[in-house]
Amino acid sequence: YCAARSSRQTGFVSDDRPVAASVGELTVEQTAEDVTLNGGKGIPVPCDCSDEKAIEEVIARIRSDEGRLDVIVPSAFATPPKLADAAFRDDFWKQGMEMWDCCHGVGLRGTYATLLKATPLLIETAQKYDTRPLACLISSFGGQAYTFNVAYGVGKAATDRLARDASAQLSKHDVDTISLYPGVVATEGNLEMEERGEWAAASGGLDLAKAESPRFSGRGGGAPV
Repeated sequence: YCAARSSRQTGFVSDDRPVAASVGELTVEQTAEDVTLNGGKGIPVPCDCSDEKAIEEVIARIRSDEGRLDVIVPSAFATPPKLADAAFRDDFWKQGMEMWDCCHGVGLRGTYATLLKATPLLIETAQKYDTRPLACLISSFGGQAYTFNVAYGVGKAATDRLARDASAQLSKHDVDTISLYPGVVATEGNLEMEERGEWAAASGGLDLAKAESPRFSGRGGGAPV
């Protein structure tokens, strides 16, 4: 199940991050098709991951359709303001509350809401099928050391703490929780920033030529299952 805002079904396609025309559309349907193309079974579900009611409806659909939930990866993240230039790495007192709200809204609150809504089904799956479901939270090295800006790092540190503290409770129910650290990732948006000459200023000079593919993180997250 691939859940996000951008969808052919709703007609809403985010343009927060420019990508090359050759990339095509960035929708849940396209993501689901890529999953299927690579041997899985992709199911697109339009969902605003900042809306806990919408998240609850996705979990209810999974319960109805599948009766179990083995892995959940809450990875939605809003595009931060001024991402395309050095202002993204500016002093926090110059960035205002917009940066904080962006990094902690969908990225942190959405992750917490998703884990909260999904946990009952994860526990039921562990009990009914004698397996250990996995909640894989997406963090980064910014949770351990200064990266990009203050709001970003605080959000990632909080994601790490969420994974640890949730594990303290969920491990008693045979549900595993991890915090995954992708490195620099060659996403469609990052590649376009490189093409436009914006990447060096926005990233602080990170080498995109050595970046991971998005699939690499997917393989890493799926390996413990």
